[in-house]
This record gives sequence, structure tokens and C-alpha cells, in this order.
Amino acid sequence: MDVCVKYPHKTQVSLDSMVQMGAQATLQLPTDVTFLFEYELLRNGDPIAMITDEMDYRAVGTSGINGRHMNFPNFPLVDDSPDLGMNTYVLRCTNSSNQPSPLITIGSRSLKATVFEC
Repeated sequence: MDVCVKYPHKTQVSLDSMVQMGAQATLQLPTDVTFLFEYELLRNGDPIAMITDEMDYRAVGTSGINGRHMNFPNFPLVDDSPDLGMNTYVLRCTNSSNQPSPLITIGSRSLKATVFEC
């Protein structure tokens, strides 16, 4: 998302974001696993905030390929020091686990910016 800032010392950018992710086991048998999920907000390619969450995947059924959908809640942030000119904000989500399972997919995500000039 691109945000134009004309007066960086008098501007704040309020960011709201949310992610819906799906987890699907890739093992042959139902297995409970724990994985790490990173949720980052970046400004112009540089991280400005990050949450690392350890999540538990509880396998269900008999095949081990059943999945779960989870919502990562709203991650509000106020950027008090945006750069002059065009700023590009990105929401990046990563499975940072060393485990091959579960397979993580992002079903939907949203990022909203509101600019406040003081």
C-alpha cells in the first residue's frame, strides 16, 4: 500500500491489518505439531513491527491432511516517523519453523492506512 507524506514531522500513519491463514498437515499420519509464524509490517522494505507467534496444530481425522483456518487478529500500529514522499507499506507473513508440516497458506489479508496530519 502506498502512502504519500508531505510533512513527515507533522504526519502519523495509522495501520490496521489482519490475516486469515490455513494450516494443513503434510504428514501421512495425523500428528500434532508446533510451528512459528511471523507477522511483519514493513515500510519501504524495512521492518517497523513484528510479532512471532508459536502456534499449535492439532491434527484431526484419520488421514492427517485435514486443515484448520485461523484468523490472526488486528495488528494496529501508528507510524510516527514516516519518510518524506511515497512510503510503501507491506504486510508479510512467514512460517519460520524448520518443520515441513504443516503447510501454511494465506487465505486473505488486509492492510488499511489512515493518514493524520497534525
